[in-house]
Amino acid sequence: MQFLKNIFFIFVVFWFAFVYCSNQESDHLYKILNISKNATKVQIKEAYKKLAKQYHPDKNQKDENTSEKFSEIRMAYEILNNDKKRKLYDKCGEECAKNNENENDLKMDVFQVFQNLNFFDFENEKSEMKGSDILIYVAVTLEEIYNGKYLEITRNKAVLKPTSGTRKCNCRREMVGKIIGHNFMHTFQEKCDECRNVKLVQEEKVLELEIESGQEDNYEMIFKEEGEPKIDGVAGDLILKFKQMQHATFQRKNHDLYMNITIDLKDALIGFSFEFSHLDGHKVPINKNSITYVGEIMKIENEGMPIVGNDLLFGDLFVKFYVEFPKTDFNDSQKEIIKTLFK
Repeated sequence: MQFLKNIFFIFVVFWFAFVYCSNQESDHLYKILNISKNATKVQIKEAYKKLAKQYHPDKNQKDENTSEKFSEIRMAYEILNNDKKRKLYDKCGEECAKNNENENDLKMDVFQVFQNLNFFDFENEKSEMKGSDILIYVAVTLEEIYNGKYLEITRNKAVLKPTSGTRKCNCRREMVGKIIGHNFMHTFQEKCDECRNVKLVQEEKVLELEIESGQEDNYEMIFKEEGEPKIDGVAGDLILKFKQMQHATFQRKNHDLYMNITIDLKDALIGFSFEFSHLDGHKVPINKNSITYVGEIMKIENEGMPIVGNDLLFGDLFVKFYVEFPKTDFNDSQKEIIKTLFK
């Protein structure tokens, strides 16, 4: 037993030495994005967007160092904007966050290691029951999806709090043996009447949400253990499902936008030049010097929806033209003029 304790002590010393050394560089990614270690997700996203536009290779083709700098910025954002990876990075460094996707594998501390190897007489944990998930639909406008937006939602969440008295629960098990005929059987039964009683209390909680530029319709955002609580178990998840509202001008299909424009007969015959306001307010010019047919479609590149993860890439805009004919008849002299035009 003393031998095992010595091994355990040596393991603990090396573990804390590793964690200490790893944490010495745990602010490197924060420095790349020029943010503090306690920066919120909103601040991380804003810092990334600013730097990504500044150092994007497409805008700095003559600078060979830009591509490397952009890769650093993107890598820092991918880790710090992911709650699990950021927690791993803060705990054990960059390589730890890169190489370990499953947080549960690394969440294990030194005591759990020895518990799982049965070096001590720990009791195996039971698989926990889970409370019900909560699904909430969030309506978002096409403008919000195009431009991106940060939201804060305040909700009342039911949480379990200790209260007076005790209760029976399933935290402890006892082996019970029975003799049935010539056979001996043993089973586990729950036995606990010493745990503190609990009650449900409503608490106000603020959730930070980000609608990314170009986010897909029906996108789901999951908040772990923010759903219905479960006594002797873990809370369910809160699932927010974003539903895109219908727009008066544009229709969206994946990354592309579609719109209809009605022009008069004169413009359809001799051409036109005008502009319209896009979802972020910038003006889009449309020019044509030839005949426009009813139902004709014009493609305008890079005027569709932004691509998620790259604010410099966009889908296309497709404009379908309709022609409005005169509402009054032409007189005889006008008809003669028209005839001469089409000879």
